[in-house]
Amino acid sequence: MVVVGIDIGKDVFFAHLRAAEGSPPFTPRVLHGVENTVAGCAQLLRWAASHGHAPSDFQVVMEATGVYWETCALKATDASAPSWTRGE
Repeated sequence: MVVVGIDIGKDVFFAHLRAAEGSPPFTPRVLHGVENTVAGCAQLLRWAASHGHAPSDFQVVMEATGVYWETCALKATDASAPSWTRGE
């Protein structure tokens, strides 16, 4: 399982990726200040893939305000990321 945590704001978001496999376990990866746009969400998916993970491997958790989470949630769902949890 690959956990992707996203803090989403109006203009930008930040993401952390932690994979359960590897040595040491749960090695974190960080993506800073990506534009909260369709292109930025595509960048998130490419970034995760660059670490050897497919969207279907993701368990995604978001901290979001208002409706700003919707763009990335829809983009990731289109890419087959199976689980989105939103917290406010």
